Amino acid sequence: MPKLCSTKRLSLLLALSVIGCRDHRGRDCQKFVLTVNGELAMIDGLTSGARAKGKTSAGEMNQLAERYQGLADQVGRLHLRTPDLARLAEEYGAVIKDAAKCASGVADSLEHQDLNRALSAQKEFGQITDREGALVRRINAACAGGS
Repeated sequence: MPKLCSTKRLSLLLALSVIGCRDHRGRDCQKFVLTVNGELAMIDGLTSGARAKGKTSAGEMNQLAERYQGLADQVGRLHLRTPDLARLAEEYGAVIKDAAKCASGVADSLEHQDLNRALSAQKEFGQITDREGALVRRINAACAGGS
């Protein structure tokens, strides 16, 4: 089944461990993985440039926020047939929307040179990644055939 792996950047690396599943769960997991993988590659490209420079600009954070929001929108349009995976995808979309809002908040704080707000947003982002990590474990279990 497809497997989600979490990282601190909230950039999930999704790997298809079984291709060609014929059941609804397998197809839903594969659809979810393929949808998320494409956008996460773009997100990783944005974040790797900032990591290489050692700093992030407000513009880059706004781009990141847009990418996260776009990913949340794509996940929301998946129409998964497996009820538990549909609920997990909805939760995942909500976490990604929170990441988008947080990235937008970081951009705003950078634009206004508000260090306290930037540090607060960074702490919030850490909490979002913790939520995301727990959710990824649940998605992995569901795609592996658990509940």
